[in-house]
Amino acid sequence: MHCNIASAKEYLFFILDAAEFILTRIEKFNEIELTPCSVALDDIVICGERLFYFVAKDKYFSVNFPLNINEKKRAIHLKDIELNLSSISHIRGALDDLFSGFLKGYRTLEESNTYSSSVLSLKEIRFVEQILTSESGYVRYDYDKGNENGRFHPLNHLDFNYNRGTFKIGLYQRLSPYEFINLFGCIPKKECSFLERILHPMSFRNFIRKIRAFFKTIVWIVCKNSRRRYRAFRKVFRLSSAFFRFVA
Repeated sequence: MHCNIASAKEYLFFILDAAEFILTRIEKFNEIELTPCSVALDDIVICGERLFYFVAKDKYFSVNFPLNINEKKRAIHLKDIELNLSSISHIRGALDDLFSGFLKGYRTLEESNTYSSSVLSLKEIRFVEQILTSESGYVRYDYDKGNENGRFHPLNHLDFNYNRGTFKIGLYQRLSPYEFINLFGCIPKKECSFLERILHPMSFRNFIRKIRAFFKTIVWIVCKNSRRRYRAFRKVFRLSSAFFRFVA
């Protein structure tokens, strides 16, 4: 399947690939209850109007999926436009001619289609237009060890959109496929996800070190006797260590 989506054109190719993938396996598609153990790598999950594809353990993404699946007719619909394996193959074969037509100066898909070697039907042209002009809603999760750069490029992060509209949100922990689906509110009776200002585990350690240093200073000032000072230091160290184990 076409997994690298960086433009509306690539989003169109992915929708066609996903539709073909579904139609060739339509007997195996069934409704499942989403649980932490029910989603595996290489799975396609359609929940509401979103499609989730789990490419690898380090990467999965989700896009809007505007198509409806008709299992009885073995067909997929976009409103009144029906797609089958033959029409998907025909559209995919004509796309290169359609897009190269714009480079030749044609201003619309219809004009480019007129001079194409593989002429699309009116409904196929409408399908291409509607996918190209629809919002892809592209969101990708990455565990990106190769490009990790602290808080500038976090190891775990979400990428939104593509091209100039892209932006990144860092995560402190890895996301499982189930947790990724839950971000979109697709799992019934699960609370909405929040972006919260929480302390990073390293911030806890720095906090404990500062508390420990503060009490050491107080003990040094108050306890003039060296033996009493040593005992107080031991108590401060034990208490701060116990507190760190509790919060970490």
